[in-house]
Amino acid sequence: MLVEVMQGLSDMIKALGLYAAPEVGAAPPGNSIGMYFLPGTPGEYHDRTRHDNYLLTVNVKHVDQKTAIDAGEKILARLTARGTAYPPGINSIRVSTPLSYVDREEQGAYIFTAVYEVFTTTKGR
Repeated sequence: MLVEVMQGLSDMIKALGLYAAPEVGAAPPGNSIGMYFLPGTPGEYHDRTRHDNYLLTVNVKHVDQKTAIDAGEKILARLTARGTAYPPGINSIRVSTPLSYVDREEQGAYIFTAVYEVFTTTKGR
């Protein structure tokens, strides 16, 4: 389930046509976009339906600060837009930590990050 959720989110970001396709991990070398899950909150109900909350971290990195910020803002808008059709299993996404400056690498790339709460549902068996 989690692999499918990550793939669906990656596809949503790829569709934006940004300077790089997202990769799983913090942020690969060069101008890049990295995404990974942090521990979330599990939940199971009597009918064995799971409603889990995952924290998705998205890092954008680019030598041009404006390009990095623009990419981060486009991702934020796409993932949290009202009326968004999410991939199967995802109920909703909301911002946990807005786009924020993290660091500037020795090679000159600016790094910005945002954290999203991703709410999922898996039907019971």
